[in-house]
Amino acid sequence: MKFQRTRGVLRLMAAVIHSLWEKGDRNPLILPANVSIDDACVQSELTRYLSDKWVPVIEKDVDGPNSLPLKLDSELPNLGKFSACRRVARAIYLGSAPTTAAAHKGIEDRRVKLGCVMPGESPAVFGDALRRMAGAATYLYQDGPHC
Repeated sequence: MKFQRTRGVLRLMAAVIHSLWEKGDRNPLILPANVSIDDACVQSELTRYLSDKWVPVIEKDVDGPNSLPLKLDSELPNLGKFSACRRVARAIYLGSAPTTAAAHKGIEDRRVKLGCVMPGESPAVFGDALRRMAGAATYLYQDGPHC
């Protein structure tokens, strides 16, 4: 089982790196917020071990063509110039999907920001994006500092 999991992680990272390369991503780090969940190969690898209930979550609240993060980023220029809502949604998804069976589900808001902020960017922008996403997203629930 451990070998299969390792192979799965390697396939996922290969898909992520290939997607970033194809898009010409020049960021100095690969953070959860940079993972192109809208790429079919990446999404397939990410959802391979999850139940089918995650697909509508991705399409509506994470990284679909008609998703809430894309809509908010296009409506709010101060967030859109960083793709802040989209990056926050990706970080939340990647940080919380593996915890569905855990006692403490979700991810802390400070870890969401750590998964988004590149050197030279303000964490406050992503805090604002997180607040807006929490107020409007269908599948995003907050329990204190956890998303």
